[in-house]
Amino acid sequence: MSISESADRFGRLASPRTFVALALGTALALGRRPGASRIALATLLATLATRLCKDAVPRRRPRWFTSDPRRSFPSGHSATSTAYLVSTALAVPPQYRPVALALAATGIVAVDATRVVAYAHWPSDVVAGDALGLLSVAAASVRR
Repeated sequence: MSISESADRFGRLASPRTFVALALGTALALGRRPGASRIALATLLATLATRLCKDAVPRRRPRWFTSDPRRSFPSGHSATSTAYLVSTALAVPPQYRPVALALAATGIVAVDATRVVAYAHWPSDVVAGDALGLLSVAAASVRR
């Protein structure tokens, strides 16, 4: 199996649907702990924002033959994984937060790299997805 095939398989596993399900499950498991609702809200916001951007920006994917050739920008995998991983890292106790953020960054890089290696996205797509995920975390963190 080639590297791009392995990356494509990982991409199917680390899909936006997976991260939305993880976010809802994590938020439920954490209950009323600080940051629990931010995990679900940030991930859902990233998913919604990605959908809106994909509808507004008809960018071709780097892969020639695909079922959705004009849905490349931004990467939904990157946006939802970034929102989930960062918001989850921010929910851990402060003394463990640096390690949690480092692990989140590692996960984000892994998802981003697999999307580019699998020819599912351009590098700028995953960077835009990461930015969208971070903006979603910031929006979910706003206190009323």
